[in-house]
Amino acid sequence: MARSRVTGYFSPQQVIRSAPDTAPQTPECFFSLEEAKHSLENQIKAMYLSLRLTAAPLVSQSSDYAPKTAIAERQNGLNKLSKWLLALEAFLSAEDLHRITVMNMNYKITFMALAVRFQPDEKALYRFFHTDFAEIISLAKPSALPPATPVVSTPRDPRDPTPIFHFLALLIQPLYFTAVNCRHLHTCRKAISLLSTLPWREGAWDSAAMASIAERRVRRWEELVCSITN
Repeated sequence: MARSRVTGYFSPQQVIRSAPDTAPQTPECFFSLEEAKHSLENQIKAMYLSLRLTAAPLVSQSSDYAPKTAIAERQNGLNKLSKWLLALEAFLSAEDLHRITVMNMNYKITFMALAVRFQPDEKALYRFFHTDFAEIISLAKPSALPPATPVVSTPRDPRDPTPIFHFLALLIQPLYFTAVNCRHLHTCRKAISLLSTLPWREGAWDSAAMASIAERRVRRWEELVCSITN
């Protein structure tokens, strides 16, 4: 009986799935802050969905492997974010400064997270965004921070006709993102200070808890830097 011979073996390549592009087109100028909010929320959701779809396959492949479809998807996201900022600036007024601040901070971290994707040593690339991180700290000055809120909030009276502006990410996420990704320790420390000085809650996000997590990560980074320099 003849023996079968294996002449070659090729490791299977996992297919990178693309996130469906369901976000509506960005207008040249928003007609309301609600429209701007929904537009940015859609783009943030699309980015995180794309990250989940591509993260697992890329772990098992070469570090310099960057599929053309994923790169094109990233560039499309960056283009949409740039159009979003132009549309917001065309709408801007002196009113609703707090809400504009919140959206601007979340725009910045979404743009940065997209910009470093599929690049060698993604974390190191954040050093080129120090101006953006510094602007996030400036936007989150203490006067812009919300007052501390209890863990269990009081239900809102349904008879109250005043609409509540609700955004899926407010101030905690941008500050935490700055604390753990900025490559300048002084700016990281400022972000941690803002998170911990006057603790507050934003849904499931707790500023004190995120400050504690960021503090541990920054401390490990400081110890690594000290060990290298010494």
